[in-house]
Amino acid sequence: VGSVGGGVLRAFANRLPKRHWIGIQLAGSESNAYGIGAKVSVEANGQRQVKHLFRTAGFLGQQPAELHFGLGDATRIDRLEIAWPSGETTIATDVEVDRWTRWFEDGRETETLEPPMLAPRDAAE
Repeated sequence: VGSVGGGVLRAFANRLPKRHWIGIQLAGSESNAYGIGAKVSVEANGQRQVKHLFRTAGFLGQQPAELHFGLGDATRIDRLEIAWPSGETTIATDVEVDRWTRWFEDGRETETLEPPMLAPRDAAE
């Protein structure tokens, strides 16, 4: 459900075929708590995607502190690289997909996270 500038609410249905993905959350130690400014590179099935984690903001909004990569038919990530703002680099190979993950700058074991869920609310609230 979305509204732009207080306009009419609209519901959007995603009717695309199921594809693979990975969600990445960063936990910095030397850099900053959320890894803001990090560059994350994902390689899968011969394709490379690169994203930078920035919390840009617009009117009444802000980007989330997570990155989402669509992987199409790829069932594993061949290589994942995080270039932290501190200059440290994290590299992982043969990474599982279809999950939210938290990566730590200090080298701790990567965590699998519960997917973010919105709780249903009563319309009268």
